[in-house]
Amino acid sequence: MLASSLIPSVLLSFLIIPFLPTPALPLNGTHAFVRRAATVDGVKAKLPQAGGKAQKRTIVAIGDLHGDMVAAITALAMSGTIVPTAPGVDLDVLKFNIEQWRWSGNVDIVIQTGDIVDRGVGSTGVFLLFQWLRSIAGPERVINLFGNHEMWNLMGYWTDVDKSDIDTNGGIDARQKLYTDPSQELGRMFREDFVVAARVPYHDALGPVNTGYDPAGDDVFGLLSHSAVALVHGGLVPGQVHRNYPTQLNSMGKDIVRLLQDRNPQPRPKIKPNDPDPALPELTPEQRELLFGEDSVLWYRGWATEPDEEKVCENVDEMLKAHGVRRLVMAHTIVDKGIISRCNGKVFLIDTGMSYAFKANSGAISALKFEYELEPTKKTGTYWEKEAITAIYPQTSRPLLRTGGPIVYPQV
Repeated sequence: MLASSLIPSVLLSFLIIPFLPTPALPLNGTHAFVRRAATVDGVKAKLPQAGGKAQKRTIVAIGDLHGDMVAAITALAMSGTIVPTAPGVDLDVLKFNIEQWRWSGNVDIVIQTGDIVDRGVGSTGVFLLFQWLRSIAGPERVINLFGNHEMWNLMGYWTDVDKSDIDTNGGIDARQKLYTDPSQELGRMFREDFVVAARVPYHDALGPVNTGYDPAGDDVFGLLSHSAVALVHGGLVPGQVHRNYPTQLNSMGKDIVRLLQDRNPQPRPKIKPNDPDPALPELTPEQRELLFGEDSVLWYRGWATEPDEEKVCENVDEMLKAHGVRRLVMAHTIVDKGIISRCNGKVFLIDTGMSYAFKANSGAISALKFEYELEPTKKTGTYWEKEAITAIYPQTSRPLLRTGGPIVYPQV
């Protein structure tokens, strides 16, 4: 099915408003004190006040989709991200009509962790499905991460592309232009909307999605400083610390995409294993490591492949502390028993092989839902925190973590 039949054309024009950060004051003397005092006041203003209403946030993470439109729609629907406009909606991809669905308003942020493309034939439609969601819910609510396969396609490595995916997108040249030309909708999405990593806060005091983590702020936020979730496609690698996570990673990702898209002419894609490799632009060692390194956030598999629980978890607290989060979410490596929680609920592996391309492996369509609540008590600066994490499947759901307790905000 052609992608153009999926998304009304009116939904493919978007107003992009650049974010202009405020310059930071120098961290010395009076300036440091003023900045800290201003930060404390700003945090207080964004936290629920004593005796007031609780602040709640619901986050949904969806793993590798690999060209499966039915899996994408099902995951979004069963997680409560989208709801039908009328009863009796048929999930059959051949009968799919975008007008049958709407953003539910019950989910605050949905993140797809990459590898929408390759293996299946519906990649373009799935990309446009998430862009449609972004257009109606807002760019701050719908986050797409790069997987290794998105980067692979941008580079010109098409050995995992289904021939039907090439044919339905108009052939080799047309499909390549769709991905690499920023005037095309997919090309623009890769350049402007996709990111390499995400840090999703549980509450407003930590700022919007992908606000970089500054360890210097821990004395201001206290325990609340790590009330966030880190998501990457492959995995955050033990021993590697990404400063100001995820800002530097995402900046590098945007530089790489621009370099790949700006090649002129674009190299012929490598479609068969014996075809020559596509010519790449000049890349820094760090950029090459991100694209090709087994120990990069796009490729790392250790959290899933290491069978020894004690060994895999020995560095998890260090990783959480360094990146300003309390949970790590990764995909990329198929786990065959549904979504897995490791390290006492600090690590979640969400690639369940849900694409029809993996049905021989009995992959389960799945989504991971985070439900967070910060309820103020009658005492200023004291809150009751609740966190529930649930694996969602078409016919059932499974609680993975339930936790809560009092938390005190540090006073100036």
